[in-house]
Amino acid sequence: MTSAPARPPLTVAAIGPSQQGKSALACALSKVLATRGGGQAIDYRELTRGGNYRRDGAVETRAARWLEITTETRRVAHLDLAGRCSRAITQLAPLSWAEAILLVVSPASGAPATDLRLVELLRVAAHHGVEQAIIFVNRCDRDDDPELIDLAELEARALLDACGLAGDEAPVIRGAALPALLGDPRWTPSILELAEAIDRRLVAPARDPDAPLRSSVLRGFRIAGRGAVAAARIERGSLRVGDPIDVLGTSHHRWIAEERVIHLRRAARSLRAFGRAIDRARPGELVGVLLPSPGGWRDAYRVSRGLTIAAPDTIALHRGLIARVRILAPAEGGWPRDLEETFVGQAVIGTACEAAAIQALGARPRPGEVTPLRIELGYPIALAGGERVIVRRQGRLIGLGVVLEPQGPPEPIAIDTGEGG
Repeated sequence: MTSAPARPPLTVAAIGPSQQGKSALACALSKVLATRGGGQAIDYRELTRGGNYRRDGAVETRAARWLEITTETRRVAHLDLAGRCSRAITQLAPLSWAEAILLVVSPASGAPATDLRLVELLRVAAHHGVEQAIIFVNRCDRDDDPELIDLAELEARALLDACGLAGDEAPVIRGAALPALLGDPRWTPSILELAEAIDRRLVAPARDPDAPLRSSVLRGFRIAGRGAVAAARIERGSLRVGDPIDVLGTSHHRWIAEERVIHLRRAARSLRAFGRAIDRARPGELVGVLLPSPGGWRDAYRVSRGLTIAAPDTIALHRGLIARVRILAPAEGGWPRDLEETFVGQAVIGTACEAAAIQALGARPRPGEVTPLRIELGYPIALAGGERVIVRRQGRLIGLGVVLEPQGPPEPIAIDTGEGG
């Protein structure tokens, strides 16, 4: 077992239109750096496992993938975000962890502002506090027309600026991921330039290791005979092996039909970060937390996306909240008509996504305005105030806001300490 790595962590999300070579770029970055002593190379087939393989050899991934890339000064948690997916939450949930954006475009397609899903992801990233970005113009080996490459760069900068990120300040790297992955020495320098930009141009946000622990769960796993593993990111505070923690929220695992609302109190049995056993997880790190499951397989499967891991008695479950939300205009991809005073939608807070009844407090919400909303969730989630909230309706992003305060008393649920199992 080792302590936390000396290199500070940084979470970078690779975003771009579909079929732009994001997965090839992630693998090329890991391979080139691995040859220089920077971690382990990631196999392309393993990273794209479960994707749709096309006749031309391209792979269209359908799920977000995580890999660790070790640069000269950092350990980068690289999020390879799928260009297309059937459920938006599979993109929005991991994006809530991003601290920087890697926008991948190509000269042939550029950065189209008409790609509503791409625009939505960039707006959501900016809403979560991301300001810095890097632009990688991929496939310059296929389209070597300098005017097309310049146009792709201009479009990418304009799109970042329009979505609230610093497009004018973003460094631009022109390269070709697939040839670099295959070992072409002409394009390897572009991968090294990207790694240097991550080291020199991206700044890690301020973190508070002494605050009470708060972490959101993206996924749960079951290890037979050992317990449940919660894949989480430490947002604030720190976690050591053996520390008591509260795991609370609503489980939406397909095998759990009863007792969805949970409040578990367990001790962290072990911690792992990308295969490495660690004794302490610090803010910004992605970790797997092994939790004992005295209730057997049913207890283990209750750990799933949307739960919150926190220090004991520091946060409670609530169904209601008051949020200050900016309603997006139709030109920003928002709702094409004026909203009703009361409507049904979805509220995404961190990695949790719940159906919600939404009511305007005051005048009827209009596009472009900031308005207070009362949101009643179908199932409770852990709330303390200050969380970022995303409001969606019928598959469309319609509002971005901040939770002002939870409403109503905490959800009355007994704490399961596991002693009865």
